[in-house]
Amino acid sequence: VGSVAHDFNNLLMILSTNVQIARRRGATGLDRELSAMERALKSGQSLTRQLLGVARKQPLRNETIAIGKWLPACRELLKASLGAKLALNLETSNDVWPVRVDAAELELALINVAVNARDAMPSGGTFSVRADNVRFRHEDGFPIIGEFVQLTLEDTGAGMGPEVLGRAFEPLFTTKSKGMGTGLGLPQVFAFCERAGGVATIDSALGAGTSVRLYLPRASAVVAESPAANHDTAAAGESHGLRVLLVEDNEEVAAGTEALLSMMNHHVTHIFNADGAIAALEAARRDIANGGALPFDVVLSDIHMPGKLNGIDLAEILQSWTPRMPVILVTGYAEELDRARQVDARVLSKPFDIALLDSLLQAIRENLNAHAVNREHGEAPH
Repeated sequence: VGSVAHDFNNLLMILSTNVQIARRRGATGLDRELSAMERALKSGQSLTRQLLGVARKQPLRNETIAIGKWLPACRELLKASLGAKLALNLETSNDVWPVRVDAAELELALINVAVNARDAMPSGGTFSVRADNVRFRHEDGFPIIGEFVQLTLEDTGAGMGPEVLGRAFEPLFTTKSKGMGTGLGLPQVFAFCERAGGVATIDSALGAGTSVRLYLPRASAVVAESPAANHDTAAAGESHGLRVLLVEDNEEVAAGTEALLSMMNHHVTHIFNADGAIAALEAARRDIANGGALPFDVVLSDIHMPGKLNGIDLAEILQSWTPRMPVILVTGYAEELDRARQVDARVLSKPFDIALLDSLLQAIRENLNAHAVNREHGEAPH
């Protein structure tokens, strides 16, 4: 499942970059068609995200969130998922412990359960969400031990019989009619809780509704306030581009990415895999020893590629060099992602919005400019 989703992500990346190219070129008379493609891309991204979540290969961006403040902010999203016929009852308090999770994956889990509840209550009903603190001891006989936040998601729908209930978390199992369900919703919920260090349970009976409980470990760290982003996009567009070494084995993904970067005034050199990139960079290092300079400002590399080395290997090697070269890694799934976080590299998930890559490149450019100023004044670079 993870391999299929990875290949599908590459196809989405090709579509995404070419749609963004068309947008930047100001293609006239195609706005309706491009908008339809962008909607389809979002649906495809959602599907691959669910596939990767079920396969435990979805890249995670864990953060500490205060459930008491975070959950009420999801009210409108849950209402939209439930539709106009259903009532939403949401209960929480500021006393609920913080949890450390991928907020987007938690949001998706709530949506998946809400959509199932909506389909189980075609004539109307109530969907309730409640957050509580719970502690489990060894003698409780529960599969997890410690302090957890319990999110209880209940509906007043038709419920499930024991045969269906026993398969509710099974990937690709669905009782919905063709075209109405993928069988990935509840499996994503289960996989998300498991990867967070918790568990998900489900109770249901015919005519008695359904209750899904998400148990998420209490976070030890306090919630940090996120600093406001402050990017001067106008200045970014006017500044000189970077020399980018693009390492990507998929020719069409590389072509689309290269075209977009070129439109942003960056100078791109494409190499097929990490083995070739190291060979080229080693040759450049020899030139440095003879008074030359590295021909690239940044390396943008896929993680999974044919050859002896992958993108993380490449980043680790470059991390040991002097001078250091910034590396941005791109991945369609999370295999070896923990290792990727240990190297001095930013990680982007395919398919990515070019604006996000642009902000990373802008930060690298500003850092290079600061180092150049320091050298002019005889200061050591930071």
